[in-house]
Amino acid sequence: MELIQIDTIKWTSTIYITTQLYSLPAAVFVDAETGVVYFNGMYPRYDANGRVMVIPRDRLPAILARGRAQAAAAAKLEGRRLPEGIDYQRIKGLRLEARQKLSMYRPESIGQASRLAGVSPADVSVLLVYLASTGSRGEK
Repeated sequence: MELIQIDTIKWTSTIYITTQLYSLPAAVFVDAETGVVYFNGMYPRYDANGRVMVIPRDRLPAILARGRAQAAAAAKLEGRRLPEGIDYQRIKGLRLEARQKLSMYRPESIGQASRLAGVSPADVSVLLVYLASTGSRGEK
């Protein structure tokens, strides 16, 4: 069975810590052979009628191609390194929360930065523009 990640969604969980309700990310995968949709690669996804969700065979190749393209793009971002001494406070365009998180965790790559809570896709774009403007190739 070959599972291809096609999406990441946030679903509300019943995990309560103090009085907050947390939203957990769930990766959505599809079996390349059967078209069965899974959460986190283990649990089949069910529709409102209790049936296992299956992607129709005519739509499956396009959805798999999109999932593979997204995986390739994520791998490319993982290879873009951030300079060690980067001062996130001086990068214009980053939101305050992103500056704080990036300064606290000091990610090694754009891929790691994109997975930090509090760093939006817009912040990742700002980092990519910053790397391009400073002439930093950011490659492994």
